[in-house]
Amino acid sequence: MANELNFAYSPGGETIVAQVFDEGWTQQGGNVTLTEFATALYRGNMPGAIPLGEYVVIFRTVSATGTIVGSGLILWDSTVEITSQEQWSALLDVYRKEGLDSANPTTYRPTKIFSGAEGAPALELVLTGDCETEIVSTRTP
Repeated sequence: MANELNFAYSPGGETIVAQVFDEGWTQQGGNVTLTEFATALYRGNMPGAIPLGEYVVIFRTVSATGTIVGSGLILWDSTVEITSQEQWSALLDVYRKEGLDSANPTTYRPTKIFSGAEGAPALELVLTGDCETEIVSTRTP
C-alpha cells in the first residue's frame, strides 16, 4: 500500500517530513519527505520493514527550525494501515493466539490456551468438549 501518511498544512509550499516513532519513542525507519500533491495537502509512504504496532507520526517542516506542525497515530500491521479499532483488536487477538506477539507468548494447557501472564492473560481461549470428537473454543475477555 502507498500514501499512508497524509497531512494538511496551510498555506502549502513547504517541505514536510514525517517521522514514525514506536511506544518507546524510538524512530522507526528514516525521515519520510512528503509530496505536496495538491495545494497544502501532503502524502507519503510508511517507511519499510516496520513491524505490527501502534505508532506516533510527527510532521515537521524542513526549514531552519524544523518546527513540529502536527502529529497523529497510525495502526500498522507491517504492510498496511489498519483503519478501524475493531480490525486492530481482531488482528492483535490473532497475533496473541498464534504466539506471534513476543510480549505475550502463547501457553497451551489441556483446558485452555492463553497469551500473556496466567491469571491476567491478554487473550484466553477456554477449551471444552471431549477432545476426541469435539473441541469448543470460547474466548474470554
